Amino acid sequence: MSVASTLWNGYARMVVALRWIIVLGWAAAAVAATLLLPPLNANADDLEALGARDASFEAERRSLELFGFPLLSRVAIVQHDPEGMSVLAQAEAVLRGIAVNQGSHETEMLGAIPLPNTSGLFATQETDTAVITYVFAEPTESFFAQTDVAQTFAEEQLTDEADAYVGVTGSMPARAVQGRVLNEYVHVVEAVTVLAVLAVVAVTFGSLAAPALTLLSVGAAVAVTLGVSGYAAQLLDVSIPADLRPLIVALLLGIVTDYCIFYLSGLRSALAEGHDRLEAARRATASFTPIVTVAGVTVAAGTASLIVAGSALFRGFGPALAVTVLTGLVVAVTLIPALLAILGPRAFWPRRLEVASPAAGGARPSALTRAVANRGTALVIAAASVAGLGITAYQARHLDLGLGFVQSLPGESGVSRAGVVGPGDIPVADDLEVLVTESGDAVRYLVVLDSTPLEATAIDHIRALDDNLPAILADSGLADATAGIAGDTALASGIVRDTTDDLFRIGLAALTVNLLLLVIFLRALIAPLYLLASSVLALGATLGLAVLFFQGYLGQDDLTFYVPFAASVLLLSLGSDYNIFAVGRVWQLARERPLREALLVGMPESTRAITAAGLALAASFGLLALVPLRPFRELGFVLGVGILLDVFVVRALLVPSLLTLVGPASSWPSRRLRHARSTS
Repeated sequence: MSVASTLWNGYARMVVALRWIIVLGWAAAAVAATLLLPPLNANADDLEALGARDASFEAERRSLELFGFPLLSRVAIVQHDPEGMSVLAQAEAVLRGIAVNQGSHETEMLGAIPLPNTSGLFATQETDTAVITYVFAEPTESFFAQTDVAQTFAEEQLTDEADAYVGVTGSMPARAVQGRVLNEYVHVVEAVTVLAVLAVVAVTFGSLAAPALTLLSVGAAVAVTLGVSGYAAQLLDVSIPADLRPLIVALLLGIVTDYCIFYLSGLRSALAEGHDRLEAARRATASFTPIVTVAGVTVAAGTASLIVAGSALFRGFGPALAVTVLTGLVVAVTLIPALLAILGPRAFWPRRLEVASPAAGGARPSALTRAVANRGTALVIAAASVAGLGITAYQARHLDLGLGFVQSLPGESGVSRAGVVGPGDIPVADDLEVLVTESGDAVRYLVVLDSTPLEATAIDHIRALDDNLPAILADSGLADATAGIAGDTALASGIVRDTTDDLFRIGLAALTVNLLLLVIFLRALIAPLYLLASSVLALGATLGLAVLFFQGYLGQDDLTFYVPFAASVLLLSLGSDYNIFAVGRVWQLARERPLREALLVGMPESTRAITAAGLALAASFGLLALVPLRPFRELGFVLGVGILLDVFVVRALLVPSLLTLVGPASSWPSRRLRHARSTS
């Protein structure tokens, strides 16, 4: 027996012996975290908190310094009547703005700039139909507070039908509403996700006790993780992105359920072999703990690779998700084996497990298993899989990124309704007034685009304008002047550029970490290379499907900027997780038998467990789409589809076919598989 086997057998004996202490300890930790530690409060941060640090910030700061008052606000009150607003209503809007700016109006607003589309001020297709009042509140206040100031002012002042009040809009109210919608739906989504995941476990094992065991394990992991994360955020005085809590819970639900399924599969097999409750628990723990541990560390290290990003958002995402995975891993390798040791066969109640006859020889391999273990059919399956995934992945070249805060909101949102009063209703202004400083050495323009702010098309327009600025200045005789572009779309352009620049660093770090851990676990170089290449191909196909669905079928301008990158790191890491479980089992069996026989014996066992685990994880991530916000619909789609592709195409078809085709050379430079073949 090897040193590693002795170590894991000793660990299994210890966990089984301390089973009651471990269960009571986790119960106490969950209760203490819930009652004593602060909750994980998500908040909506300003655009600056999303990661951009470029010239647009400096342009905005310099504009405020020179003019003493900002030209643009991130909050706007919209009045609009397509049949026309009266002259009196427009005049009242202008007078209200003057009163606010002079301090003669009782309000918490610091300033207001009303812009009516009156004939002569804007050259538009509509005239005298709208007033957009840019509102300025105390900048140190939260999104919610600044939005509330504008809404309170509008509701108190715009009470007449002639005022044609539509709502309060802008990137700041949109982020505030996103936070409120998220808080409203997050518990519903979590409850539905738990039910879906438990249903998968119940069907997989034909048991009611197995999902109860899973629920206890997941509950302990979620309670401890959210409590510790909330305490750490308070201690370090850092804010948690509003988008993070649902992702944390979904990730915990998914991975802890996966590991429950793996351990339960091991316990079922040991009980079927005739071992008693404690011995079966020890065997399952000794067999699966090393696989679960390496798999969990792989996912944690993969998500932690986000820390190499230049974007502040990704740098915050990485450690938070890594801590989440590690907490789930610690729960999995301690609490789950302890519960298995306590329950034994009762973990599968009401189903009664039968002891398998030694002569039965295990389950007969399916036609699919025999096909991927045959070199001829394996070649056809591998070629078809690569071709299909490759063609789909090619569509990812059309991927565009944007922010689209207002466009991500539900249609019934007041911010969303106000926000659609845009290019179609208040078309582009051609000749805007030039604002000049008193000294006459600085000017600024208000540029209104004919495309939706913060989305890919608007970002392209801003970048084109930025590229042409030197030529514009030169043609105007101002070649020595300094110019810059500020505003939300300019900030969005910087955020998207920073995110895209992070792609190489994040991708290289994630691939390196996953490759290194696969090499260490398998003690080989060849197999990890094609395993990781398969995961990358599946990831490309997933992004291609996302482009076809969201930008093609639904007609979106882009995908939310962080979705493809956060999802990519998770999918690569989780793909390596399943690689370790699937190939790891074949690797173990191939020590004592030919590779083909190891595939025929190990594939059915690992495929059943991975299929169940994949369905649970896909449900956990996919149900994020129940949150009626565009980023969550995109995250749910990309992660759910990505997991299903990984499980049903890569793990079930492509990887075993490649293992058959490459053969014993997969273990190079070790001779583990060659040795097994020569001694068969």
